[in-house]
Amino acid sequence: MKQYLSIATSVLLGCGVVSASDFFYGGEYDGSILTFGIRAGFNTSNMADDDMGKLFNLDSWGTGFTGGVVAELHMRDWLVIQPGFFFESRSNNYSYVYDPKMFPNPESDLVELGHTRRTLFKLPVMCSIRMHPADCLTWSVDLGPVFNFGIAGHRWYSNPMKEPVVEQQINYYDEFNRFMMGLKMGTGFQLFDHYYIGVHYEAGLRSARKYKAGGHDKAWTFTLGYDF
Repeated sequence: MKQYLSIATSVLLGCGVVSASDFFYGGEYDGSILTFGIRAGFNTSNMADDDMGKLFNLDSWGTGFTGGVVAELHMRDWLVIQPGFFFESRSNNYSYVYDPKMFPNPESDLVELGHTRRTLFKLPVMCSIRMHPADCLTWSVDLGPVFNFGIAGHRWYSNPMKEPVVEQQINYYDEFNRFMMGLKMGTGFQLFDHYYIGVHYEAGLRSARKYKAGGHDKAWTFTLGYDF
């Protein structure tokens, strides 16, 4: 750990720590009004479902890929509006035990284990505050809405209490909304005016299910990028 801290300190000293007056006015902004970048990485996502009709409810995080492009509209040295266009895959697993009182039919499946996987397009529109702790380093703090458009997906589920265990498959978007909106927030670092690393959290603001309330998407994304 001390070795990594020493390397990081050496990089910052090599960049040159800026003065307080340059903290918001300096770094990568060279007067360009519009710049572009590419991003790629992975995500971990989940859906917080409600407990309605369930005795046991466990939703676990799954993994997926994310990649896309961003445009940066420089309003000030320290203020950037950043729309983007991303392709993303998401997945999650779940385990449910339903309340028998909700299902009077004795043949009803009261235990359900399942897995979902889907793909979507994302349109985030971020307001990004830029700070410059060193000449070669730009630190961004981002916040804004994100709009998700479902492309394709499936849900697989089975009842492990029955013999034989039969796994069934349905179209994910038969049950869940294709269009979702949420709030995206996070932070990132740009090194030497081009190389980017970022982490963001996304919280769904709309119920994911079509036919009843409950279920909100949430995800963490971790990306690397290059800014032109």
